[in-house]
Amino acid sequence: MEFFDHETIKWSSKVLRAITNIGYGTISYFKVEFEEPFWDVENPGVMILRDSDTFKTFDYKDDDPWYNYVYGFDSVLHHPNILMGWMSGEESRAMEMLSDKDIGESCTHLLVCLSNVQK
Repeated sequence: MEFFDHETIKWSSKVLRAITNIGYGTISYFKVEFEEPFWDVENPGVMILRDSDTFKTFDYKDDDPWYNYVYGFDSVLHHPNILMGWMSGEESRAMEMLSDKDIGESCTHLLVCLSNVQK
């Protein structure tokens, strides 16, 4: 399988400006592996939408934890015990500095909170 080399494509200045101003910033993904799936493996994923009150219920370590900026988890094809998490913004850069253990614990906490809200 071949992918295009984005650095050698000659983009027009109009296209480059549009890409630069799209506003996504940094987008990061991470995987969280569990011994067994506790979610519906037939479901391709979950998007997280929160209001300001819901944000407050998840804060268990600090005032503005990085995991408040996780906006979804997707199932991973052929890996039924793995979820792929997605986030964007400066917080995603902060997340990249954390240990795998810290990421796993925070995501587990987030998923537990979300599942309690769903009930």
